[in-house]
Amino acid sequence: MKVKAVLASLSCALLLLAAPRSTNARAQDASAGGAASPQTSQTPAARQQGGASGDAPRDGDATRKAARGSTGTIKGRVVGDAGEPLAGITVYATPRASGPGSRAQRTAIADDEGNFTIGGLEPGLYTLGTFLPGYVPETDPQTGRPDVTVRPGETATIHLVRGGVITGAVTDAQGEPLVAVSVRAYRVHDLDGRASSGPYAFTNEDRTDDRGVYRIYGLQPGVYVVFAGGSSNSFGPFASPFASDAPTFYPSSTRDTAAEVTVRSGQDTSGVDIRYRDEQGHSVTGRVETPQQQ
Repeated sequence: MKVKAVLASLSCALLLLAAPRSTNARAQDASAGGAASPQTSQTPAARQQGGASGDAPRDGDATRKAARGSTGTIKGRVVGDAGEPLAGITVYATPRASGPGSRAQRTAIADDEGNFTIGGLEPGLYTLGTFLPGYVPETDPQTGRPDVTVRPGETATIHLVRGGVITGAVTDAQGEPLVAVSVRAYRVHDLDGRASSGPYAFTNEDRTDDRGVYRIYGLQPGVYVVFAGGSSNSFGPFASPFASDAPTFYPSSTRDTAAEVTVRSGQDTSGVDIRYRDEQGHSVTGRVETPQQQ
């Protein structure tokens, strides 16, 4: 009997230890040892939905997760002048809200048939672009022919045409070749007469070689003025010795009397020779103010 009594006492003690503690007991612990962390009981399903913290998912969180996971693709093809596929070209998809070089930009390489697929795109409008030396896109934002723009789920065809070429020589007043002169071609308007909206900074450029010869390729079809000398940033820190001169326009004039040069797709326009005027350039200074500063 004594043994049974002892066993009964031990069982009662174990039951008391295993039983849930009352609210009063937890409150006493909290007052004795500082604020106690609330104990929350969760079912496995609740833990899976609410996470480790036990909080139920919020609608905003679910919406953001769905938006991040909702991506699409743009498919298309790159073709040349005659509709032939252009393989191995990198195609860029840039969100219209950003710009070239954006981290949101996605790329793909066209296969042997010129086909490409760009994936991982969030909803929105994208501009498609590509680059192939010697070729130019049919689109031309500077004269009002807009870029190719598509949304995920749509398809597009990118047309590239062979660019034109301007070549010639630059000589001094005695007819001797001038070496390392920057020569630039600025398009005045396209072949349909639509004026270019780009400033003179948007020019194609080359430098004369040891014979005084230059060759500017990859030109959009159109009508150009060509000039030598003047400042240029296209060749990095190696400034041309003619950078401080006033530009000499083809054939040997200022901008007002410059002759215009017509460039067509895939054709060389040769003999655009410039007799350099060797005139010192001048500076213009000023101040730009906002309406509030005036």
